Amino acid sequence: MLNFKSWASTFFGFLLILVLLLTSVDIFSFDRGFYQDQYEKLDVALNIGVSDQDLTKATDVLLDYLQGKRDDMDVVVTIDGEREPMFNQREIDHMVDVVVLYDNAMLVRNLSLILSLAIVLMLGVMYRKKALRLLARGIQNASVVFGVILAFLATYALVDFYGFWTQFHHVFFTNDLWLLDPNTDNLILMVPGEFFFALVFRIVGGFVAALIVVNVLAFFAQRKKESV
Repeated sequence: MLNFKSWASTFFGFLLILVLLLTSVDIFSFDRGFYQDQYEKLDVALNIGVSDQDLTKATDVLLDYLQGKRDDMDVVVTIDGEREPMFNQREIDHMVDVVVLYDNAMLVRNLSLILSLAIVLMLGVMYRKKALRLLARGIQNASVVFGVILAFLATYALVDFYGFWTQFHHVFFTNDLWLLDPNTDNLILMVPGEFFFALVFRIVGGFVAALIVVNVLAFFAQRKKESV
């Protein structure tokens, strides 16, 4: 049976992993260079019928809105020679939901960071020099569990990314505004399925790299001669 220090350290490990994952989401989701690379690869400007300059302008508006740097998504571009808004009302309504999801994710990330630091302080006070090994063990325990979950989700996404992406939306959204039509909605043309496939695995790759570094540090911390 796990005792208090084992539960606390393992909980710390889960919180730290959650911080790493959501930070990876935050970093890679707003990498404008990645957007430009994908736009060129997928011929996004051509598919929408806009110039590269207008596509970049619309992307800046979209990402700034997501990060709370502006209050609206109003942007007018030239599409097939006609001046018109880049985003229609359905797309705007969907992005309202996305902003709520993003804000909640960052709130969870920040609260997890605060709580994990509180656990570090508590174990440091209670167990002093032994706390480092306790925390390292907690990271390793949590990583094993999370690794199994991640492996399952990664396999699911690799085998059926459309199914994975659909289930993601069913879990995190309570309406069908995310079901966009490429014939009427430019947002789905800006970020099609291939875009999200690349983004998800970029996020996962960054997260896994950070998790490996953390576990290497935990491994060396575990090898210290201090006994718990």
